[in-house]
Amino acid sequence: MGSMNVYSIVVTYNRARLLRRALTELAENGFKRIIVVNNASTDETAEVLRAFESHFEEYYALTLPTNIGGAGGFSEGLRRFVAVSREGDYALLHDDDSWPNFAYGELAAQLGPSVRLGAFPVTHTDGTLVSMNRPGRARFLRSVWRAYEYFQSSHRPQQIDDFTFWRDFEYCAFVGFLIRRDVVTAVGVPSPAFFIYSDDTAYTYLASRQYGPIRNLYRGRCTFIHDRNRASARSLLNSPFVFYEVRNKVVLFRMFSPWSAAFALFYVLRSLLLAPAKAGVILKGAIAAYREPLQRFLPVDASVPAKTSVGELVEPG
Repeated sequence: MGSMNVYSIVVTYNRARLLRRALTELAENGFKRIIVVNNASTDETAEVLRAFESHFEEYYALTLPTNIGGAGGFSEGLRRFVAVSREGDYALLHDDDSWPNFAYGELAAQLGPSVRLGAFPVTHTDGTLVSMNRPGRARFLRSVWRAYEYFQSSHRPQQIDDFTFWRDFEYCAFVGFLIRRDVVTAVGVPSPAFFIYSDDTAYTYLASRQYGPIRNLYRGRCTFIHDRNRASARSLLNSPFVFYEVRNKVVLFRMFSPWSAAFALFYVLRSLLLAPAKAGVILKGAIAAYREPLQRFLPVDASVPAKTSVGELVEPG
């Protein structure tokens, strides 16, 4: 890789045990440059961060005064990355409950001047794909006549072996997302206003439209492991973060689809059917997507500090 380096950016919140596992895996796989963003955790996260200070060549542990969500955490992590890295370096984004299932050298062998953005398959610990972390193509957002791709899921790989046939993508999750420094400085960083959910889809899609596509990095069977429970649309809508799931999804339609009203209406009605007990919060989230200024959800310039007051947790009710 010559002078190019990869900085792993990890966002954590009150999951010290999982964070320890992720940092251990990064160290054992030869990753040398780590940026951890601690979203004001109240558990043993601080002790875990101190324990790994000597495990890496470059190690930055940022503890935020308040929890600004995954979106805010990755925003702050990428700001630090821009500050400490050099031209040609890469950032590799993932949560505290995920880690690369490959050695640093396997990643380095794939990188070169033509790679600006990249994504890996994300699997459960048993090797099956994590449904919500699958990368894909967003043609369904641009044409109502291609909406069937969304409902049939043919715009995303269905199984791990499907990645063999995909060359690139238009969006992906922030678990195993690779981005080169010049793209970060040009596009900006994720908006903290998302707080959680769909921030990665919006950011990676915007980046790929300008500097993409997002390269499939499955060569050599490189994958990311995500140690999480299996989530479904129903479980997401019944979670404490349902407000953000609904608001941000509708915002996503508004940002990228000329048929946003049709998509939003279908999505809200489907959400009400799947989670009728959360009807009040679902409708509140849908209304907020139209009341909030849309520019708040766009990536912000990397030189402007994040507003930690944006994106505070809205409890269901």
